[in-house]
Amino acid sequence: MSHRHGDHIGGLGYFLKVNPGVIIYAPKEGFGIFGADLPNTFYRKDPSLPPEQRYYNGAPPELMRFGSAWPGANFQLVDKNTDIAPNIHLITLVSDKPGTLELRELSLAIDTSEGLVIVVGCSHPGIDKIVASASAINTRISLHHWRLSSCCNARCGH
Repeated sequence: MSHRHGDHIGGLGYFLKVNPGVIIYAPKEGFGIFGADLPNTFYRKDPSLPPEQRYYNGAPPELMRFGSAWPGANFQLVDKNTDIAPNIHLITLVSDKPGTLELRELSLAIDTSEGLVIVVGCSHPGIDKIVASASAINTRISLHHWRLSSCCNARCGH
């Protein structure tokens, strides 16, 4: 999973029905759909409220565990560049762009005889940063560009 946006994860439910044991690599985040567990200190506590008006009746667990929309799925949350198989790498970066600030995104880098092929989702962190990070794996990058968009269907003819 490149990142948490709905247009990138919408088919996951069906995919898991077909292949329930597959490993799904996703960007590790501090919260949200691919969020890690958080200490209960992440939210403000107000001791002036009676216990029944506080989260967990004023006695929250030390570690807040988040659920998943896909219980039982084999998620591997990635927070650093990772080799997942020979010549297959995941590049993890964080966007600093307005509108997607702090969004974590994974890109796939495959070492081939023609150079490194980089497969990206939306390139929210910036294609320049993705290529720079990939250059640490292999400075020879194979340049091809495919863009899937709403026009690329049978009606369009492209």
